[in-house]
Amino acid sequence: MASTINFSSAGITESSDATGSLTIQTANTTAILCNVSTLVTTFASTGALTLPAGTTAQRPVSPVNGMLRYNTTLSKVEGYANSAWGVF
Repeated sequence: MASTINFSSAGITESSDATGSLTIQTANTTAILCNVSTLVTTFASTGALTLPAGTTAQRPVSPVNGMLRYNTTLSKVEGYANSAWGVF
């Protein structure tokens, strides 16, 4: 069963369908689409995504492959893969 929550004062609509897919719309334009079947999230905008940020000492205690963050010590975006952090 689909559900919809309207945040009319902010012009934001969130809806999910029977599969659990989630769509967030602003000004009648899809901004974020999370498809549970394919585990793909799509951002439909020309804006930017803000990554979690912190120092090298604040890295997650138990990182997993695929994590991304902004390292404020190094002033670089870093990712975790193959048991190590690397910078971009």
